[in-house]
Amino acid sequence: MPKKPIEEARGWTKYSAIGLEMGFSVIIGLVIGSFLDEYFHTYPWQTLFWLICGTAAGMRALYRAAKGIEREESAEKDRKNDREG
Repeated sequence: MPKKPIEEARGWTKYSAIGLEMGFSVIIGLVIGSFLDEYFHTYPWQTLFWLICGTAAGMRALYRAAKGIEREESAEKDRKNDREG
């Protein structure tokens, strides 16, 4: 049975939000690091540190999203098995 357009749109928005969250995490880390480098005159160390922190935050968000999708698919599979069995 094909998916309803609303369900398909929800899936697309969920996946695009994951990508945006990853990108924004890295950009925010870069901006914070650049500001602190300029303020403390420590170029490039603060930028590198906060860029790594932003990347780690983005990866963590990606991992949480993957786990959530896995949980949803498992729950959907269980509901399908309950209907059939």
